[in-house]
Amino acid sequence: MYFEEIPMIDLTKTNEFSDLETTEQIAQRIKENTLDQLEESKDFIEKYPNPIYAMMRLDYLVESESQEKWELLMDLYYEKKLVPHLMETQERAILMMRQEKPKMMEALGLSEKMKEESPQEYEGQMNNLISSLKEIIIKEVVEV
Repeated sequence: MYFEEIPMIDLTKTNEFSDLETTEQIAQRIKENTLDQLEESKDFIEKYPNPIYAMMRLDYLVESESQEKWELLMDLYYEKKLVPHLMETQERAILMMRQEKPKMMEALGLSEKMKEESPQEYEGQMNNLISSLKEIIIKEVVEV
């Protein structure tokens, strides 16, 4: 919604947020409603029982102090596109993980041979790789 559209809103109408006083309360209500809707998406929850990146994206939008992110959250919510947006975020994050992990393993020289010869070193480097990859995904998929 743009600033010039605000006077066109009929403020006498009640909506699901009429009883709330602060933007934090509105954001919390949006989060609760969205989580309920996500849980109702049986296929999605079956495929991703722990949709961590979708949850991180929702938290990012809800907790952001950026006006742009707030407007995006409100637009997606009112247009009933927030849940599909979160599902897409989860899909993109998992796809990126699946595509980038083998490339990074190859670049670091992590192979089955190394796993057999130096299991502790392999495990340590693998843990570092996964942590780095998660950070990249958060920056490039969740916090955009």
